[in-house]
Amino acid sequence: MNIKKYISTSDNELKSILLELKSTANNLMISISNLKNNTSGHAFRNERDAIISKYATLKTQLKEIYHYINLEKNEDLSNSFYSCYFCPAVTDCYIHCDAKANGTDLEKLYSSLYDIDDYINYYLLKNKT
Repeated sequence: MNIKKYISTSDNELKSILLELKSTANNLMISISNLKNNTSGHAFRNERDAIISKYATLKTQLKEIYHYINLEKNEDLSNSFYSCYFCPAVTDCYIHCDAKANGTDLEKLYSSLYDIDDYINYYLLKNKT
């Protein structure tokens, strides 16, 4: 994900970025559900560690985008999708993604991932109306 040029990115590319973040969150939620139901012992720890690592990567991506869009020089009121949907979606996802990047509490991770999915869904659906 290239964070240097979001301001000059097309609406479709911005939507793709949001959908990629949403897909990653969904896949991690599925992994957490599967982990709780089907794994124990050493395999559990290995799978949990892989989930935590992927969550940390997702949270870092959100942080980088969040910091980029909040720089005054990157404000673009001429692109309504960027300013009305993309920026608020990323901001809400980042702010509500409160599980620690290296945390082992799967319930908290799941909750943060659910919030990412929910906020992106909200802004994408809001854009359609």
